[in-house]
Amino acid sequence: TDALVLPEDRARMIESRQRRLAGEAVPDHYTVRARRKDGTLIWLELYLTLFEYQGKTAIEVVSIDVTEQMRAEGALRQREQEFRALAENSPDAIVRYAPDLRRTYANPAAIRMSGQTYDDFMATEISSIDHVDIPTLKAFVDALNYVLITRKPLTRNFDAVVAGGRAYHYETLFVPEFADDDDETVMSVLAIAHDITELVEAIQALRERETAYRTLADNLPDMIVRYNADLKRTYVNPITLEITGFTEAEFLNTDRPEQHFTPGDIRGYRQTLRRAIDTGTQQTFEITHTADDGTAIVLDAKIVPEFASNGTVQSVVVIGRDITERKRAEAALQYSENLHRILVDNFPDGAVALYDQALRCTLVGGRELERLGAFPHDLDSWELRQIFPPQIYAASAPLLEGALRGETGQAEAAFGDLTYLVQTLPIRNGTRQVVAGLMVMQNITARKQLTQQQLQSRLDEERLRLSVQTERDLSDLKTRMMLRLSHEFRTPLATIGLAAEMIERYNERMSAEQRHERYQQIHSQIAALTRMLDDMNFLVRFQGGQLSLDATVIDLGALCRQVIRQVRAATAATQTIRCVIAEVTGTVEADPHLLTQLITHLLTNAITYSAALGVIDVLLETTAECFTLTIRDEGIGIPPEDQLHIFTPFYRGSNIREVAGVGMGLSVVRTIVDIYRGTIHLDSTIDHGTTIAVWLPLPVAAPV
Repeated sequence: TDALVLPEDRARMIESRQRRLAGEAVPDHYTVRARRKDGTLIWLELYLTLFEYQGKTAIEVVSIDVTEQMRAEGALRQREQEFRALAENSPDAIVRYAPDLRRTYANPAAIRMSGQTYDDFMATEISSIDHVDIPTLKAFVDALNYVLITRKPLTRNFDAVVAGGRAYHYETLFVPEFADDDDETVMSVLAIAHDITELVEAIQALRERETAYRTLADNLPDMIVRYNADLKRTYVNPITLEITGFTEAEFLNTDRPEQHFTPGDIRGYRQTLRRAIDTGTQQTFEITHTADDGTAIVLDAKIVPEFASNGTVQSVVVIGRDITERKRAEAALQYSENLHRILVDNFPDGAVALYDQALRCTLVGGRELERLGAFPHDLDSWELRQIFPPQIYAASAPLLEGALRGETGQAEAAFGDLTYLVQTLPIRNGTRQVVAGLMVMQNITARKQLTQQQLQSRLDEERLRLSVQTERDLSDLKTRMMLRLSHEFRTPLATIGLAAEMIERYNERMSAEQRHERYQQIHSQIAALTRMLDDMNFLVRFQGGQLSLDATVIDLGALCRQVIRQVRAATAATQTIRCVIAEVTGTVEADPHLLTQLITHLLTNAITYSAALGVIDVLLETTAECFTLTIRDEGIGIPPEDQLHIFTPFYRGSNIREVAGVGMGLSVVRTIVDIYRGTIHLDSTIDHGTTIAVWLPLPVAAPV
């Protein structure tokens, strides 16, 4: 069989036998490798025994096949090496304990966690750990003993205070290790500790934030209700219970609150809640609550999604604000506007037109318009020359322009076989400045056909009547103008009044932060009114040639950054504003106030009509010939049919709905661009956003 032994082991085997026969002290057994005739590698354990045979010393060799044993030992060593490689590189602390609770192995992570050297840690008894309290040590030892006795794995959480006094939290898995040939005897226990400190601290912080949120919500004057993803109410604040008259249990656990809304409102409200959960976006909804005594409360509900750590919506918070008084004011104002429209549209034997400095109608009507081929309901915001026939407009143009200079006038205008008397007069504001003109046109054809005597008599009567009527019309016109302006002033004034009333009524119940918030509402609405008046004054002064410019050398980049900071603060913008300003070469001479207005209006519009968490890009680029300011948002967009008129004074998009404003911002921007002979480009898509690019030449041209 010597030939079957591998060559590298055969020489050693023969030498050992010879030395044994020679009487040398050599081991009486050893292991060699051999290969069977079929090529299989085996291990043989050889035992050598000397004995006398026919008067000579002979040697007996007994071979035992230990192939399986050697393979098992090799596999065990491989597993141990793999375990150590894994354990040595694991971020978790791994310690092996013998049945007598001695440590027999610890990986580097466990040594780092202990703050000791390897030798000190291995020599330290389990009951002598400094940074673990006695109850925790006892629970740790109990867990080890449990695994040793039950032979089952176990998971426990433990706390430890390490150097520096910080508390750490660990999730520890205890795993029994069995002998290879016995699955009943536990040879050791592995303790694998995973650091869950950040998770525990995050959970604690979340609980603290939830407590703070509830404290805030419980003391807010607005109605607040939280729904989970299944649309089940899980929280209601005290003011909601006070207004609705329900107990907390009734509100959260019954459908009685829904009985105070119409079925249509409930369906729409639930659809809006579901949309907020499905899309993860804020929603708004207006709903009317009717109390048992029949009192109706109109609520403006803002629905805000709350996200789980994995990014899914886990609940929504509904913040309801009582807008009953605002809705009543809006209804009254709409009634007043409708009444004035009826009066104007039924003006007998003529037409009435209120127009601005650009000779564009802001209010027009009268029965005579249909005879001239015009229909009153389609004519608001049209230019006068687009409404009246050329013969009448040509005769009226000098009078129309004269009224804007503060002059009154009248003239006759012929249209076919009809004759009209056109009268114009200026409309002034409280400071006696001309802000608009009034044109009154009457059909006097029958009057012209009378005899001169009759005509003179009737003219005298008509002049008296017209004088009285003009006086009355002028008074009515002033009233109508004030009502029209008040349409946009009512909301800020109502907000100021509501905030003041809240402070007066709930001052004792409000916190300092809540009072500050109401004061901020008052200040912001006053600022909004001021901005509207400033914009109107700017347009009026420009059209009247009264605008004075103050040109100076400015740094465009610095000006742009400053305006962005001011607008962000003034609007309390929550959007992300990304500003890219290319290096400005040379100097720019222009009026900084005009450029500030331009940037302010464009950025304010982007903020106003964008989602709360949207993104707004501001890009300022310069070349040797020009500079371009581009502002891009992800807002509601402008309908195609509105884009042709969006730069017209007082024009507002049809999809704006409840957003306050008079429609002067983009008109001011267009005016400033025209002043400096620049261009403006609009690109907008519904629900995807708007991009406005303003191009001005460099050096900035002298104002027009």
